[in-house]
Amino acid sequence: MKILNLRIPEKLETLMTSGKWNRPNKKKLQLIFKSESRHPSFYDYEQIIFENQGVRDEDYLESYEDFLGNEGVGLGKIDIDKLLLIGDINVGEPFGLYFKDISNPILIFFNEREDEDTYWEKISESFDEFWNVYITK
Repeated sequence: MKILNLRIPEKLETLMTSGKWNRPNKKKLQLIFKSESRHPSFYDYEQIIFENQGVRDEDYLESYEDFLGNEGVGLGKIDIDKLLLIGDINVGEPFGLYFKDISNPILIFFNEREDEDTYWEKISESFDEFWNVYITK
């Protein structure tokens, strides 16, 4: 399955179509993302489309320059066309697949903590690693 011209990992597609991609484990996500998550969510297909179209909007990107990251911090500046948001930990703290290598996206998190630069941080080498090691463990 492709979303916005990006092929999602087979495991994510299977989870989405089977209905198993809907209830995040709050405690595990807090540990993974080192965030006091109040309302974590995994986006369904429609929300993935909605959220990703929103962050690609020129007005949004002009208003929230830091959303693309900052050079020298975390992953540096990212290419918005290679990002597919798939959930969030809190409002303003999304995570997603980053397709720097189009065939093997990594999982990244927008780290927006008080008194720090905002930046994109790598969480795992792949969606499968994120799911198999962190979530189902």
